[in-house]
Amino acid sequence: MASDVDFPGHIGIFPMEFRFLPEVMAIERTSFKTPATESLWANELSNPISVNLVAVIDPGESQEIVGYVNFWVVADEVQCNQIAVAGHFRHRGVACRLLGAMMEKADREGMKAATLEVRASNKEAIGLYNKFGFVIQGRRQGYYAEDGEDALLMGAPIWRP
Repeated sequence: MASDVDFPGHIGIFPMEFRFLPEVMAIERTSFKTPATESLWANELSNPISVNLVAVIDPGESQEIVGYVNFWVVADEVQCNQIAVAGHFRHRGVACRLLGAMMEKADREGMKAATLEVRASNKEAIGLYNKFGFVIQGRRQGYYAEDGEDALLMGAPIWRP
């Protein structure tokens, strides 16, 4: 996987703000067969258990949003709901940075485990999740309504030194 040196500038991870929604929606529409709506994202930004982070290239300058992650912090677990990267920034470490930020927050908050669902055919995402210790814990048959594809339920412990 590429490192941040492959970027034309610096990348930072920041809390998502309402003003970022147009860029988040553009990434959403190109990343998912059934993209979430802007109103759903607005609800997530107001949800007290929801954490929403964006990857920003050249923070303080052009501030181009190149990816995002949405996850919930519930009891002693974190549930990753959505992670996406703009097409021209894929395979450059952005998703790794976002997932790492999620796991670091989970560690700081004292979470014990992280879970997520992923399309059974999404081998790239499964490979990324494996690097963070996620393993397949189950399968949800016909989970994705638009095409009936199965979802793999994956989980990982939160590591502590």
